[in-house]
Amino acid sequence: MIKISALFIIFISLSLYSSLEIAKISANMMPSDVSRGNLVQMMVQVQTENDPKTISQFVDQLRKMLDNLVESQEKHKRIHANMMDQCLQEDKFRKKEVEEAGIALENAGAHRAKCDLSLKTALKVLPELKDTLKTYVEELRRATEARRVEAKKYNERKRDYAEAIAFLNDFISFVNKKLKGHFKAFSLVQFSEQLLQHSIKLGLISSAVPILVAISEATYSDQPRPHDYEYKPNEELGAKLKSLLENLRTVLLVDNRKNDEDEAKAINVFTAYRTKLESVISTLRKNIDRTENQIQRMQSCVDAETKIIANASSKLARNQTLRDNADKMCASFNNEFIDATRNRLDEINTMHEILVIVKRRFATIPGDLINYLESVKDGWRVYVNSTKFQAYVSYQRKAILENARGKELVDAKNLLK
Repeated sequence: MIKISALFIIFISLSLYSSLEIAKISANMMPSDVSRGNLVQMMVQVQTENDPKTISQFVDQLRKMLDNLVESQEKHKRIHANMMDQCLQEDKFRKKEVEEAGIALENAGAHRAKCDLSLKTALKVLPELKDTLKTYVEELRRATEARRVEAKKYNERKRDYAEAIAFLNDFISFVNKKLKGHFKAFSLVQFSEQLLQHSIKLGLISSAVPILVAISEATYSDQPRPHDYEYKPNEELGAKLKSLLENLRTVLLVDNRKNDEDEAKAINVFTAYRTKLESVISTLRKNIDRTENQIQRMQSCVDAETKIIANASSKLARNQTLRDNADKMCASFNNEFIDATRNRLDEINTMHEILVIVKRRFATIPGDLINYLESVKDGWRVYVNSTKFQAYVSYQRKAILENARGKELVDAKNLLK
């Protein structure tokens, strides 16, 4: 949106008036070639004319020309002063707008560069974070599956130990009952088969061998009677068998407790490891969310700063163009006033020369006209040498430099787009 100041509205009005009317007024106020030609012609005529009446007409004409010149200069000064006041105010306003746009452009460029760097860094880091998260999630899955398998094996061992211990309890109870009686061969065979099965499951064959040997001794130490499966008890072998069974049961109870302890330790180790993995995974997910948010924020920042840069560049170029155009018009109007003032001084000098010729040829000329001319001439010279007039001359030189600098500024700022 174009920013329009009250000064600019006034200035535009003056500018339009200058383009359409001031040029016409300036042309009327500027010393014309006709007036200069008339003065040159008068100078020639006063040098050749001998009729005092004609000379008197020349003098009257000079008085009128001088009056018109003074009136034109005063009118020109008023219009010029008003115009230059508006020019200075407009230049001040546009200069401020250009400076603000330049600062906004530099700040936005610097901010966009930071956001762009942050965006690129986040885009580079995000895939790495996701890959790392995938690795840790896979490790947690693997560890959880391994723990499930271990727990399953533990439960199987727990069941096998429980069944084996229950079997031994039954076996010991059987031995206690039959220790002083007769063992039945088929009963011991059944127990030996079951013992062998439990031993194989628990990997305790070596521990079961002595018991199997004792069973064999308890069963076949005495000669069997025909058609009779009962044998005389062997109390010594029965006591040995009981002792071996109780020892094996003790081993199973110890191993069962060890199995429980190992499982508890494994659970603690897994729980600690899982907690660590879950903590890392949680941190990674937070970092991924934070990085994704950073990417969104930095992209929004880059987009926003790009718009600011575009607007600031447009504002800078627009205001610099308006300033340059105003400076050119003001400089042109100012230059016309400077030239007009100096040309009018030249006309006054020409009038003075004419009066000198008239005085030399006809001895007398109106004293008030001479005084009037001298007064105007002296006042004109004072004004031309005055600080105010020299300020207009300096303004003219400065306007040329400012136009060149303005173009350089716009070119430099456009590099940030």
